[in-house]
Amino acid sequence: MIINYLKIFCVACLVGWLFSIANLPLPWMLGPLVTVVILEAYFKKKVYWKVKFRHIGMLFFGYVMGSPFNMETCKYILSHIDLIFVMTLITLGLSLLGGILVKKITNINLATSLIGSIPGGLSQMAVISEEVKEADASTVILMQTVRVLVTVSFIPFLVLYGLSNSFESVVKQTYPFVLNDLPQLLIFAVAIVIVLFFTRNINIPTRYLTIPIVVTALLVLSGFNAPKLPSLITIVAQVAIGINMGQSIDLITSKNWRKILCYNCLNVLGVICILLFIDYIYTKMNGLDLVTMFISTAPGGIAEMGITALMINADLAMVTSFQLFRMLFILFVGIPFLRWWLNKRVVMQNETDTF
Repeated sequence: MIINYLKIFCVACLVGWLFSIANLPLPWMLGPLVTVVILEAYFKKKVYWKVKFRHIGMLFFGYVMGSPFNMETCKYILSHIDLIFVMTLITLGLSLLGGILVKKITNINLATSLIGSIPGGLSQMAVISEEVKEADASTVILMQTVRVLVTVSFIPFLVLYGLSNSFESVVKQTYPFVLNDLPQLLIFAVAIVIVLFFTRNINIPTRYLTIPIVVTALLVLSGFNAPKLPSLITIVAQVAIGINMGQSIDLITSKNWRKILCYNCLNVLGVICILLFIDYIYTKMNGLDLVTMFISTAPGGIAEMGITALMINADLAMVTSFQLFRMLFILFVGIPFLRWWLNKRVVMQNETDTF
């Protein structure tokens, strides 16, 4: 089994390196993702990769995303909490509106279309779809797969080659390992592991990313210095995450999958473009950086958008704040309310049919 892990890791690294040479966005994550999808979908090769490897990769990125937080950053975030809340509602509202339009065009049921359009995690949405009576889990997975593919490819590409003119170039900094940083890194590592252990029975969304972000931020706010991780570690972490993401993408063939794929792709692109327009207007009025604002509000995953922000040296703390708040809001408020409303709607329809 170890040989299988090493094989896919080496192939994924090779493709990631080729993507890097070609200057494609997020090469070390998209390269492995594409590798796995091609191997499984077209060559029918079973890819073996433990989800634990992804968790380890997420731990490192959680540390990186939590390290920019300081007192000034917190004051800035608190002063913009109303903006974060409003943009979260706008992103969620646009996604649900797009889901309604997809429902009308493709004739899938409302529950499936709404759950498939929410910018939450693919795995979380798959679980939720099984808890809602009307929802078709396979179609939800297809719609979420399209959303993931579009956001992790189109948004970084647009940011790096369309919006980042204000930057000198795509940041490709390398950080060598410094032995003096080891004691500080061990403090962060031990603290993260301890919190993970004592919260193992608590249902925390995306815990292997959320907990490192929060623990790292709290330690930095307490006065600890967060050293830069060696570049090799961040590359390996991206490869581990990318392979796992590729595994989660199942190119299934439902009845009208081509129609669903096409219109859902247009739906995701439409939401992205509308958000970009809103961000442009807002940044022009308030003098904020458009690239940072766009990555912060984009309907992508917190890990993918964090990596994108890291690549172009955007305000990582702001991006993390927006994305983390939206993720928690959707998981703790948006999804429970939507699940309750959809199930209640089914009950009311059954009662009406009975009479």
